[in-house]
Amino acid sequence: MDLTKVEKQIPPEILQRGYEYYTNRQVISIEENEPGAWEAVVSGNEDYEVTVEIENGELKYWDCDCPFEEGICKHIAAVIYAISEIKEQVSKAKNKSLKKGKTDETGIIFSKATKEELKEFIVSQFRSNSNLKNAFTAHFSEYIDSDAEGKYRKLVKNMINAAEDRYGFVDYRSARNLAMNLSALLNKANLLLEKRNLMESLSIVKIFIEEIPLLVQHEDDSAGSAREISDYAFEIFSLIVSKAPPQLKDNLFQYCLDEYPKQKYHDNGFEDGFLYILPSLISTGEQEKKFLKMIDKQIEVEKTKEFGEYGIGSLLKLKFDFLYERNLKEEAWEFAETNKQYPEMMKILIEDKIKRKDYIKAVELCYEGIKTAEEKRHPGTVKDWKEKLLSIYEKTKNITEIRKITEDLFFYHLYEMVYYKKLKKTYEPAEWKGICEGIIEKIKDKKEIGSYSDAYVLARIFVEEDYTERLLKLLDINKEHLHFVDEFANYLSNEYPDKILDYYEGGVRAIAKNTGRNFYNEISRYLKKMKKFKGGEDKVKSIIYDFRNTYKNRKAMMEILSKII
Repeated sequence: MDLTKVEKQIPPEILQRGYEYYTNRQVISIEENEPGAWEAVVSGNEDYEVTVEIENGELKYWDCDCPFEEGICKHIAAVIYAISEIKEQVSKAKNKSLKKGKTDETGIIFSKATKEELKEFIVSQFRSNSNLKNAFTAHFSEYIDSDAEGKYRKLVKNMINAAEDRYGFVDYRSARNLAMNLSALLNKANLLLEKRNLMESLSIVKIFIEEIPLLVQHEDDSAGSAREISDYAFEIFSLIVSKAPPQLKDNLFQYCLDEYPKQKYHDNGFEDGFLYILPSLISTGEQEKKFLKMIDKQIEVEKTKEFGEYGIGSLLKLKFDFLYERNLKEEAWEFAETNKQYPEMMKILIEDKIKRKDYIKAVELCYEGIKTAEEKRHPGTVKDWKEKLLSIYEKTKNITEIRKITEDLFFYHLYEMVYYKKLKKTYEPAEWKGICEGIIEKIKDKKEIGSYSDAYVLARIFVEEDYTERLLKLLDINKEHLHFVDEFANYLSNEYPDKILDYYEGGVRAIAKNTGRNFYNEISRYLKKMKKFKGGEDKVKSIIYDFRNTYKNRKAMMEILSKII
């Protein structure tokens, strides 16, 4: 792409800063959605989304969600350079394909260069590119005669060291590159396994299992790549277990038993892989006892933690399932009964009673669960047990109790409309009208609005009951909250288009008193919606005309508004 025209549109200092961003590889993603229309993400103080449209070598439209408001920013300039690079690469590829019979230059070099010359070049590249050296070593690691665990541990540590900054931290961008290099080595472990080289594959996998939990302690893993790598390592480990001979399985059982309690796995939730694999390694009663003892010990550890209840529940469920699958059912049920103060065990007991159609006992257990959850101040668990109660009453067609529990769930759990609708289904239309008015009166205050959630649920009820005039009144009361008006405008736009447009206009003009692209984009979104209503086109034109006179010095705002008409 010819940059000449574009460069004239960008101030030199901005162009220079953009070039620096481009050369530093801060354009972290870029895509051409349609000819000339590009979307990209540029890393700065945070990640910024950039949109660029180019036509005949000229910049026709641009947008960036960074705070800069003086026209084209450095992030846009960086994207222009990235686009230029992509276009140049595409052009070279096309030219190369057109030149039939052109000799492969690298092929010529490989055919003429001596082994010593190639070796000297590769070694020289290693000095300045540690990633290349690590990739080379990983690929040809089978030729290294040292012990497998030692050479692979050194290789993994070298990869991590190469990604660290001067403070020993792996930032987001470096973490992504590191993840690719580590994944390549894990792929090698998978290939070694396919070649039936279990021990060398196992050496690689064990190092990953042990090292990744340490890596995340000094890495920005917001992309979750470390977790994915750890999961992949355990997947290969599981395949190794399925192919391992008895003696190796015994060794791996002890390995997992020794590794699982280490704190590094529990700091970031890396311990689950061991719990998944251990049962498949058990072949003797002694191993079974050791496994159950390990679980009991970890349960006691979890009890000392401030938020250990989730971990306790998972371990209890694991132990119950293990006992049940080993045909120790009586012991499993006794274990569940002993620990029914934990939701995971109580759920198992209730489901068993429902399966046996012992609904009376199932209801008793639900109320017992509610009482325990209320004592622990766990409202989410209270709701879970009430929903379980509701499902039992629905199975037994107990209308009286369905009404009680749905009304309770509706009023005390964020006014979820699913409960309102279930309650409504239990009444005949004539009877429901009075019930409905009672619910409305219970929600509203003198102004027909309590908190925002009260107004929101009233609006939902008015939509459900087709009370359009009451919905309009509610929107009028809340017209200063444009997001609220916007939520319900479509239900009234056919009957009351002028009113709805007036509400939007008032809200948009209020937002326009603020500066910043976020506000301008919000205005744009509302204006586009207004255009869809009857009379909206003229109203939007009038507002934009007024804004162009009132806020003519806001270049970013003018750019965004220009896209609407």
